[in-house]
Amino acid sequence: MMPESADDLIQLAITALRAGRPEQARHLLARVLRDDPRNETAWLWLTGAVQSREERIHCLRQVLKINPANPSALKGLHALGVEAPAPAPEAAPPEPSPEQPAAYLPPDSTIPVITEETLARTQSEVRGLLERLEQEQARGARSIDWAMPSPGRVPGGFVLPSLDVNLPYVPRVRITVTPRLLLIAGGSALLIITLLGGTLAAGASLRRARQEREIAAALTSQPTLTPSLTPTITVTPRATRTPLPEGFDLTPEPSLAPGNAPRGDLRFGMTPTPLYIATPHPASPLTGAIAAYTRGDYTATLSLIEEARAAGEITVDAAYYEGMALFALGRTDEALAALLAGERADSQFAPVQAALGLVYARQGAVERARAANERARTLDPLLLMAYLNQADLYLVQGDTAAAQAEIDAARTSGRYEYNVDLLVLESRIALATEEPERALALAKLAHYIDPGAEPANVWLGRARLAAGFADRALVDLEDYVFTVNPSSAEGWLLLAGIYREQSRAADALEAYARAVQLSPSPAEALTGRGEYYLAERRFALAYADFDAALTVDPQSREARMGRAESAFALGLYDEALADAEAIRDAEVPDPMLEVLAIRTLAELGQYGPVIDRAQAALALDLSDVQAARILEARARAYEATGALDLALADANRALELDESGLGHYVRGAVLAAQGQTESAIRDLEWTRYWADVFGYPFAADLDARLDRLYRLRAAAAATPTPGAP
Repeated sequence: MMPESADDLIQLAITALRAGRPEQARHLLARVLRDDPRNETAWLWLTGAVQSREERIHCLRQVLKINPANPSALKGLHALGVEAPAPAPEAAPPEPSPEQPAAYLPPDSTIPVITEETLARTQSEVRGLLERLEQEQARGARSIDWAMPSPGRVPGGFVLPSLDVNLPYVPRVRITVTPRLLLIAGGSALLIITLLGGTLAAGASLRRARQEREIAAALTSQPTLTPSLTPTITVTPRATRTPLPEGFDLTPEPSLAPGNAPRGDLRFGMTPTPLYIATPHPASPLTGAIAAYTRGDYTATLSLIEEARAAGEITVDAAYYEGMALFALGRTDEALAALLAGERADSQFAPVQAALGLVYARQGAVERARAANERARTLDPLLLMAYLNQADLYLVQGDTAAAQAEIDAARTSGRYEYNVDLLVLESRIALATEEPERALALAKLAHYIDPGAEPANVWLGRARLAAGFADRALVDLEDYVFTVNPSSAEGWLLLAGIYREQSRAADALEAYARAVQLSPSPAEALTGRGEYYLAERRFALAYADFDAALTVDPQSREARMGRAESAFALGLYDEALADAEAIRDAEVPDPMLEVLAIRTLAELGQYGPVIDRAQAALALDLSDVQAARILEARARAYEATGALDLALADANRALELDESGLGHYVRGAVLAAQGQTESAIRDLEWTRYWADVFGYPFAADLDARLDRLYRLRAAAAATPTPGAP
């Protein structure tokens, strides 16, 4: 006789799991959870009995709903790359009634009440402490310094100061500790902490919950994409945002001998945007526009150029700066028009040709870009921008040898040995050739030469991450964006990625928001945040960010792929297929894209194309999960077209590769069509169990199929057997 207690059933399930019988374990654990849906142990072991990633995540989240501190569930979600859910915010206290003072809280409140009598006694103790500290000061035991306050850390992340807040200086007490002073301070401090600690902790919890609700509400609105003057952000300065961890590895990083390289000094300010021009050209009267471009104020650059144009003061320089400013703002088509106008005015002006190379590359016109760069280099062999453009083109195409040759050619003049942009690009090449130590050494040299340059700081962070110095990358990058250049969109974007890897959700979202706000062309930041939302299954927010990114940069393949995945998850199958087909390359198929397209075709009922494309897709280098999704789609197509044996073979193979609700649903439908009622019911009941958890889009059809099968089974049971008495 099978024991019926929950503990016995769980032990039997554990035994079944260890014996390699997950289906039996699922059945036993399901019995426990039907009677006790809050059985923490049963949910935890169920994560080992299910097979799909989504089911495991759901089980772990159920554990944390019951016990938010369960270490196994927290580690499990982290291993799956999912952030643990934040604790549910506490209910707000009721509004005070006329008979109820505002300070009153109900007896069962988690926030302790501080009475006036207790507060008065505490204040008296504090006054006594301060008087005795003053006596100690008179004897020279302490002194007072002044320092900026540092934002307090909270578990799992930090709260950034608001963008427009300048905090006043506050006193920082430096105390020389004596035994007598410890006795004075200890007793009073213990009293204060005992009385107020609970209130402060509860208040901090409520504030944190409120902040997360505010962030979530802000993110539901569509980002504003109208380019504007890059704002200057005020961030509370501090040495670092993330303290060095205990036992921090001080192993020296790879470095290059600086030789005769000049050493930069941040005391003299940040390096302005380089002009890239080292070529003879007509003197420009647009001094104000050039100055605005140099400091990165692209909107002001365009405004001043318009003023000059209205006054008739137009030269080829104006076309160059207008095109480059428009390019920096993400207005690529307008940039191209401005530069072509400059080329018509003076086809011998090398910087315009190099700028055309940049624009053509952004548009994907590689051959035009290469030709424009060659013309620029022919017109002015010393124009570094042309060499950098060409090297970047080769690097994007994967030709690292040709990219390095361009770097070497630029150095032959002897003028650019210590150019920061050239060193950063050479570091990128080294990373592409799987030389992370050399990449880091080059990045460090660029930073040594110019510690204020944004490319040097951002790429140094990337190189450190690639070389395995993640802690140092985080600390120094936070130092850069908080104390040196708070307006660095690229810096915030890289920080967002690091926070995301560390499962610091609030910090990642804050950093993404700053990157979107600060970037003149925020397509990359929007795409990064969209990918974060997609991984978290927040599909509506992901779709909004990908859609906004495509508004800024319609050529972004990553944003279009993300929008296709989000649309599919939201049931917008026509949109998903349109995006997938727009970026599909039949000659070089992308496995992820092919899987998405085939699944979308199946949802749209286009079964012929599903069968045609599935065979070719299954020949690609697919993961088991990807192959299972394609087999499920083809099984649906075979079942709909009457090829039931082929459908059953595909459904069985899909479930062998990756057990999923859709796989059981498809196999159940095929078995039902073949008249195998009992087997079909088992598959569909398995899916029915998980449908309430995952909200399958086919849940209504699932219920209808099960209802029909139950009626068939009942009718068969009621039919008398021939020859029976």
